[in-house]
Amino acid sequence: MAPTVTQVFNAAQQSYAKHAQCTEELNGLLDSLPRDIFYEQLFGCVACVLPIFKREPAAERTVEFVVRFCTAREGDEADPRKDELIEYLCLRLLKLAAVKDKAVRFRVAQIVGSLMNAMPEDAEVSDELFESLEGSMLARCRDKVPGVRAWAIRSLFRLQDPSVASDAITTELLRLMACDASKEVRMAAVSTVAPSKHAIAALLLRTRDVTEEVRLHALHVISAKVEMRWLSISQRAWLLSRALADRAP
Repeated sequence: MAPTVTQVFNAAQQSYAKHAQCTEELNGLLDSLPRDIFYEQLFGCVACVLPIFKREPAAERTVEFVVRFCTAREGDEADPRKDELIEYLCLRLLKLAAVKDKAVRFRVAQIVGSLMNAMPEDAEVSDELFESLEGSMLARCRDKVPGVRAWAIRSLFRLQDPSVASDAITTELLRLMACDASKEVRMAAVSTVAPSKHAIAALLLRTRDVTEEVRLHALHVISAKVEMRWLSISQRAWLLSRALADRAP
């Protein structure tokens, strides 16, 4: 007898090692159950972690399992079933993005952000999801809870247009990178912003951040994302002299 969706989720909570097997079992249920019934049961399991604000292991394993299942593909081939599932799940979660409960806002931003970043690079989102995601997560970038702001930033990764200096998402990322009081949020913005002329200038300034972790993170991101030829001679000299003179080893 095949397990139910709930039973598969319960098994996935036991350890990360079971996620591969549980993903295969859920794939079988996705094929065998009516689509609306499967979606409702899946969301019911996801909803169980929404009120949990603390980083409890069982909740974190559930979030990771959901993301793994929704973004799992056979090789490099597109999977319309999973694309449809991700859109359904994100749109339903985004309706809860502005609720009063900070735990729900955090989990919504975390799950949606994780899904957006785990999708294949060539995956596309519908206009409906794009608009809902942009509106909801730009608002959450000003949430009073730092963890919500950090995940809201990550969820906007695919939506930014680095070629346009006035792009609303890029502008918000640069604002948070420079002005947010939380080092977690500043680091999330540094990681997320796409390299461009205006973004690179902002990244260079983060190597002078008041917090050592942010300065080091900015250097790692510049090393990974920015080609040296994109910097002017004066920018290269400034970066090296500032970094070599940093008070932290």
